[in-house]
Amino acid sequence: MKVSQKITDAVIANVPAEVKRVVDTEIRGFYLDVGAQKADGSRRMSYYLYYRIGGRNGTERRYKIGEAAVMTAGQARAEAKKLKSRVILNEDVFLTRKNEQRRLEHEEDTGPDINLLADEFMRIYVANQRKRPEEVERMLKADIRPTLGQLKLGKLKARDIITLGLDPIVARGSRVQANKTLSLLKQMLGFGIGRGLLESNVLAHVQRVNIGGNEIPRDRVLSHEEIEKVFKKLPQLNIHHQIITVLKLIVLTGCRSNEICQALWSEVDFQQNMWVIPKERVKATLSRAKVHKVPLTPIVVSILAELKAAYGYLNSPYILPSLTPASCLPGQKALDKRSVARAIKRNLSKLGVDPFVPHDLRATFATRLGDDGLDVDPFIVEKLLNHSLGGVAGKYNRNEYLEKRSSALNRWHESISPSLGKVANDEIADLVPRLIKTR
Repeated sequence: MKVSQKITDAVIANVPAEVKRVVDTEIRGFYLDVGAQKADGSRRMSYYLYYRIGGRNGTERRYKIGEAAVMTAGQARAEAKKLKSRVILNEDVFLTRKNEQRRLEHEEDTGPDINLLADEFMRIYVANQRKRPEEVERMLKADIRPTLGQLKLGKLKARDIITLGLDPIVARGSRVQANKTLSLLKQMLGFGIGRGLLESNVLAHVQRVNIGGNEIPRDRVLSHEEIEKVFKKLPQLNIHHQIITVLKLIVLTGCRSNEICQALWSEVDFQQNMWVIPKERVKATLSRAKVHKVPLTPIVVSILAELKAAYGYLNSPYILPSLTPASCLPGQKALDKRSVARAIKRNLSKLGVDPFVPHDLRATFATRLGDDGLDVDPFIVEKLLNHSLGGVAGKYNRNEYLEKRSSALNRWHESISPSLGKVANDEIADLVPRLIKTR
């Protein structure tokens, strides 16, 4: 059954059950299509415009304007009037919309993909804002481009990104890496919005807890006895000399493994007994990064001398040069920090201590400086770790406390060196003066 009357919100709210169509009495061809009543008593109602294009014997069209659930009668009437004016000018608005939908679908199928977004992200943002763009490039190459690279930006769905790109990372046991990849993707999609490549960030409401899960902060601190076990066992397991050296330097200096692996001879001043790590290599945002000065103790100088004796033949700028790089000659790249973590992970069951990762040795350094009779001021510990200090101290205190830091390191080294075994070869002690002359 159909009725004829002006379509208003009040009419829509009180359509009798037997009525299937309401034909508007003011706009010719404008009508409300009413569906059957559902179990909950609701009915689907849609606005349409009927018109004929091409004269009396032309093509009949029924153009769907929208749903009454999302459009008021007034909005639908206004749209119907606009459509009518276009039809009067002999435009087939139904065909126009269909062609536009086809065009958009074609653009989605042939438009930019995640690979293109990643290229722009690397070139425009990462290259200028990240201190270590190679880390982002590695993540893109390993976990984003292979699985997600060809997804079209116009058809992106959170579910596709999760199932194709993030779930496989979790499945291989790398939950933390999955969370890092999620964060990178969110940042990249946000960059894409700013570049006009996509309209919205489909990952905006995806949380880490639903991907890799909540990450529990590590609180592993090794005892002197555990450190002694580890460094006694490492040489017996054929762990490479470079790996053992990195681990020793983490324990002795509190520096991060990446800072040690990437260290350059040009950063070391043997006359001033200082290793100066430039701000470009410390872990911090570009705006907060600052140079990190590490006082050299006799033990650390001996280790550096041993490294010079062992790998000086390569004439490498790196203190710990890569000996087996895949894409260049030995010595042209630095030791990969990941090789340190992998070596520990492979041999955990043989070390005779509870599981740990290289970064736990940095936590051990920080913790043990405050106990074991050393009682180093927490402020000095923070300076040794190159942490940014908060409050007034961080803003106004520019004192580097190098003497106190050097004193703390010397006392720490006297305390811990027996647990590290033979720190460096006694036979190369005479190399130190030559190092001072040549740097």
